[in-house]
Amino acid sequence: MADATNPYQPPSFIDQTADTGNEETIELKGHVSFDDLVALIGTPLIIRILQIASVIGGLTTGALPIVFGIANLKKTTEAFGMLGFGVVALGVLTLVNWWVSRKQRARRLTKQHPGIIGPLNGRLDDFGLTYRSDSGERDYQISWATFSDVAVTPKGIRLGWSKGVPTTIAIPAMCIINCPADAIAAKVRRFRKNATEPAIAEVVPDWDSAPEDAIRYQSFVPVKPPLSLREARRVKIYNGIVTASWASSVGLWWFYGIEVAIAFMAGTQGLAYWFFRHEFNRSQPDAYVFRMWGWITSDAIHGYLPGQTWQRSLHDATRREFVNGTVQVEFPDGSGIAFSPDNLHAADAERWPELIEIVNSARNDTMRNTPSSL
Repeated sequence: MADATNPYQPPSFIDQTADTGNEETIELKGHVSFDDLVALIGTPLIIRILQIASVIGGLTTGALPIVFGIANLKKTTEAFGMLGFGVVALGVLTLVNWWVSRKQRARRLTKQHPGIIGPLNGRLDDFGLTYRSDSGERDYQISWATFSDVAVTPKGIRLGWSKGVPTTIAIPAMCIINCPADAIAAKVRRFRKNATEPAIAEVVPDWDSAPEDAIRYQSFVPVKPPLSLREARRVKIYNGIVTASWASSVGLWWFYGIEVAIAFMAGTQGLAYWFFRHEFNRSQPDAYVFRMWGWITSDAIHGYLPGQTWQRSLHDATRREFVNGTVQVEFPDGSGIAFSPDNLHAADAERWPELIEIVNSARNDTMRNTPSSL
């Protein structure tokens, strides 16, 4: 298997200090409601432009024809034509405004990420946002580099990203328990200025939980595997439909008005998204990558990712290779991992030869246990 197709890329090890509790933090505790999300969700510039265009279009191509139609009721044919045109135009543009409204976008967001509504327990610091768990699961955190939309308002803090599936994390003002309202913005700016981590999400490491003789590591893991050939082909078809829709809409706007153009664009792109939504979402760049931490023993690899624990027996590996100074291991379910010396915990940095020996030993044991074909 070519090195480029391996979905697990080895990073340099980054010493973890975000969970020491020694840095100044903004403590968070409370409950996030749907109304909190609606109040804090951002409105991208393109949506603002679309809303303004819809209002202007509604006045010029919707309201005015209705007024002229009422004024010309004596001319039945012309009046009904103008009234019908105005009602359709207003209906289409009202539907567009409803679809991109804060409440509807928040409702769609909660369907994709139900966890953004509910209990909130965590902190903000130089690393980013840390979620503490009350259910026995391990805490996890998201770095500042992940968030492309950060805002502090009187209603709270908004943390969002536009890559991948656009997401907004709402932190209501009432959930901020140890910072005066007038100091929140300055603290957030200082945290972001001091942040050094790449765009990652990870479980907070607990190195002491590793077995005594284990080799500890951290490595980056993409959130999504690469696109298949079929998925890549369907993405190209979707992009072609969207491009043709935009080009056609310009002509329709020129000849028939903005309401016809918007209706055509919304209809064609909405249908295209419905048919190709899986491939479209898979093709979007991730807002972050996972950073998995864990340990390696003589016969297994154990790792922690946000929301899951990853454990595989080295004897089950389908591929073990040494490529460009890295150890690459893959398993029957398509998962895998790649190690370089820089991935090892600082205290285990000298144990790289031992890790190579463990992988080689597992490979040799597997070959000895494989039945002969004769």
